[in-house]
Amino acid sequence: MGFDMTYNLVQERDNNGRQWAVGIFTGISSSKKIVPFGLVLCNQETKQRYYQIFKSFFEMINFTPKIIITDEDKSTIAALEALKDER
Repeated sequence: MGFDMTYNLVQERDNNGRQWAVGIFTGISSSKKIVPFGLVLCNQETKQRYYQIFKSFFEMINFTPKIIITDEDKSTIAALEALKDER
């Protein structure tokens, strides 16, 4: 499974002036095509926020992937490590 956060898709800002980012969960289908599994809007890139995002997504799909491909964002990695330690 892959996860990436991107900007510039949502131009609006929240009441505190923070820009919203769009996160996308992706995977590969049985026919070897990339498919989106889910989207999330996020206005804080913190360990706590990513933790909530990943925990909610894994509960929703009732599955915790063994491998997650993402970028080098420290908050993302810290959240995934915290979830791994819980399981």
